[in-house]
Order: sequence, then structure tokens, then C-alpha cells
Amino acid sequence: MTAMNQKVYQAFGLLITSEIALTGEEALWADAGEADASIHWGDLSEMWSQLSEPEERYVIRDNFVLLHMPHTATYLIEDGCRIIVSPIGTPPPERIRLYLDGYCMGALLLQRGILPLHGTAVVIEGKAYGIIGRSGAGKSTLAKAFLDHGYAFLTDDVIPVRLPSGEGEAEVLPALPEQKLWQESLRQLGMEDRGFHPIYEREIKRDDVVTGKKTKYKIPVEPFHKGPLPLGGLFELVKSDHMDGSAALVPVSKVEQLHIVMRHTFNRELIHPLGLLEWHFRTASSLAGMTSVQVLQRSSATFTVQELLQLIVSEVEEVPA
Repeated sequence: MTAMNQKVYQAFGLLITSEIALTGEEALWADAGEADASIHWGDLSEMWSQLSEPEERYVIRDNFVLLHMPHTATYLIEDGCRIIVSPIGTPPPERIRLYLDGYCMGALLLQRGILPLHGTAVVIEGKAYGIIGRSGAGKSTLAKAFLDHGYAFLTDDVIPVRLPSGEGEAEVLPALPEQKLWQESLRQLGMEDRGFHPIYEREIKRDDVVTGKKTKYKIPVEPFHKGPLPLGGLFELVKSDHMDGSAALVPVSKVEQLHIVMRHTFNRELIHPLGLLEWHFRTASSLAGMTSVQVLQRSSATFTVQELLQLIVSEVEEVPA
């Protein structure tokens, strides 16, 4: 990998200079100004070999995180302002970016005191609404349905949430104008044959026997909202084995809302070793106290995207401005 001319991006609420293209297109903005963070190529092989133990995937210290992804790259996320990428072999750029956009940016946001949630966010009635949940719940597919109905997009995979220092509302910071969608989601949305580039493959196993592969693709999105927006609410999308096919919105107690926010914090495994347990609890408590958090249940057997969309829209429109 050779260094590129640096480009300037405004993403994740940060001004970022990068030797690595963060999107398939030109930089989102190229305004002059002092950068908040930088991304560089580098050689981390010696550092990884000195600090890591066999079979480890990451090494964590107070001011940095080292992530090692075999056949892809080693990444250093340091002081909330710098990421160094050390490729292993010659992996495709899409695979390098898969961990750069997700794990690395999530770690960098934690280092900067910005809460990263695992989900996707869209714009409804001038506010940001986050759809959070476990992998495979259908978050990105539901967000794509919102886009198809003309709603603007803010972020996918990592939702950067910035809490106010005093009075005010939590804000969602826009990330990059693209989504990650599994092949079955593309098929369900009628987009399977559009020639998107694969970024990730995962084996499907049954009784420890590989029966196939799942492929994830990165999809450009439009419209994309470029500025931060107040967080209007969070919806935890969950699959249930005990539903008849209809979706439902379920209100939960404030204690459970706190648990939901903590459960769906991106890179949650980094919080303790980075010394952020107290910060995480305080931040999650504040967010749960100022924001509506509800559970959006869907059947495991069927995925009624339009019904889920309408439940969210109807709920938002009923809430007084």
C-alpha cells in the first residue's frame, strides 16, 4: 500500500485528514482548518509482535487500542486523534475500510468522550432517530426502507451521540453516506443485481458444518444529511420467536432503557480496559433520562419492513414537538 495525497472529510462530528479514501467518492468537504483526527498508513508489525500474546485480536492501554485482523490489517487508535493502518499482504480497500469505519472509529469516539451506539439513524420531522439492536436484527434494512420513502440518512453501523455539557438535547453526528447491507437484504429490497462490491463474507454453519456463505455489501445512500441533529428517540429492534407476524412497539421502564443504551454501545468490550466504566454509566444514564427509548419487536419468521416503518413514523408524529 502506498500513501495517497491526504483528503479532508467531515464525518463522525470530526474534521479528519486521511491518506485512505473513506468513501468511494471524493472527500465530502475539503475546507481548510485544523483537523480533529488523522488517518495514516504505517508499519505496526513490530509493535504488535512486542505487545500481543498468541491468538489475541487486540491490545489495550490507557491511551491506545491495537486491533489485529488476520489477512487484513493491524490498526492503532491513539489518543482519540490518530489512526494508523498497517496492511497485512494486499487486502482489498473495502476490507480495510470495513474495520476502519466501524471498530476503529467506534474506539476513537470512545476515547473522545462521544458515545457510539450500534445501529443506524435516519431523519424524521427534523430530528435524528436511531434504530439500534444486535447484528442481524434488520437495522440497516429498515433504514433503507426509510430512504426509499424519501427520509434522509445520517449514519450506519456506528451512531455517534454527543451529549450536551449543560442544558440541551443529545445530538447525533452524521458519519458517511453509505450503508452496509447483507445479500438477503438486497434481495428483499429488489437490489440484488446492481453490481455492488462485497466487503465481508461470513460462513453459515449448521451442526458445525459449513452450509454456505453470507455476503455483506457497501451501498451509497441518498439523501444524506450532512449536519448534526437533535436525537429524537431510540428504537431497539428485536426479533421474537413468539409473535404471529405482526410488529409491535413496546414501552419499557427507565431502568430497562438504561440497560438498552449500555447493551448497544459499540465496542462495549473496550470500556473497562480503557477505564471508562464510570463515564459509560454516567453517559448512558443521562441519555436514557433525556431520550425516549422503546423496543420495536418483529417476528423472527417474517420481516415486515413497511409495518415497522409505519410504527416508527406514527409514533414520532404523535409526539408533540
